[in-house]
Amino acid sequence: MGAAPPMGKLPVSYTGRIRLVSSSVGSTPYISRVVGGKSGAFRTCTDPAEALVVQFVPGDWLHGIEILNSPTAYRYLGATQRSHDITTSGSSMYAALSMTTDPSSAPIMSLCKRAQGPSRAAIWNFCPFDNTIRAFWEEAGVTYLLTAAVNLKYSRISLVSDYTTFCAAHPHYFYSEA
Repeated sequence: MGAAPPMGKLPVSYTGRIRLVSSSVGSTPYISRVVGGKSGAFRTCTDPAEALVVQFVPGDWLHGIEILNSPTAYRYLGATQRSHDITTSGSSMYAALSMTTDPSSAPIMSLCKRAQGPSRAAIWNFCPFDNTIRAFWEEAGVTYLLTAAVNLKYSRISLVSDYTTFCAAHPHYFYSEA
């Protein structure tokens, strides 16, 4: 998403496409603007014309990422838990990377209709030192770093708190950490 700003100065906003960086996904994919059918989770794509275009203003901590080319009324990049125990120690559960409502809305709604847990939109943190975006989930006073797990067969993107445990619990699918 471009060169890093000078040290100590954050730009007013960033606009662009998000690439997933992984050594085993092949060509570096983008987050597609198309979500998977029943899952409601984002997929990957290699064509920039099919990629999500996003905009965000870096904040002190967690902030939302607005989707500028959303095909639905859901205009924010967020996460929806598959169940309520994504953050427990050794959890094999996941949150789908999904389209959500505005971070200031209550409750946060998502396109993931099969999910049983909550949705969140203000989960993103931008690191100006390497231009990366990371997802975090705060629960009961504890903050968890979420890792993107890309399903290599279906190109779906999930967010997990324990990548190793998640992959061990789902051996019939092949995932790549991004």
